Amino acid sequence: MGDFLKDRDLTLKVAQKIACLMKSEHFRKQLIDAADPTKGDASKIVARLIEVRSKLIKDAVDEIGASCNTNTFGSLNNQILRQYTNDEEIVEVLSQTVNIEGYIVNKIEIGSPVPDIYLIDVETRENIPLLSLSTSENKPLAFIASSIS
Repeated sequence: MGDFLKDRDLTLKVAQKIACLMKSEHFRKQLIDAADPTKGDASKIVARLIEVRSKLIKDAVDEIGASCNTNTFGSLNNQILRQYTNDEEIVEVLSQTVNIEGYIVNKIEIGSPVPDIYLIDVETRENIPLLSLSTSENKPLAFIASSIS
């Protein structure tokens, strides 16, 4: 767990710095560049995106002067949310950078309807309903996801 997570005010500062950096034009350009399939091996796009986001975390933590022993964005968000689930201010700051609902675990019963799941467009930052990507209403949509954290 990141050492700064023990200190609520330091955690808030780190979350605010990450939010600020993520909204920057520089970060947006880095993400677009990392996702460009014409630059390098297209099969390594996910690894390049993770690298860009990991560097953002390191820069934010270093700039605040905190220490953190995680370098993955998803892992850090999960740790912060686990520690500060009931802290409205920290949750609000995190919600500026990620879809918080995606980090809240709900059990889905077999046979129940799929809940609304949204993907975030890298360029426009708009939420895109996963089901809108289906090519046919008569065919099921398979979505396979994993985490490299």
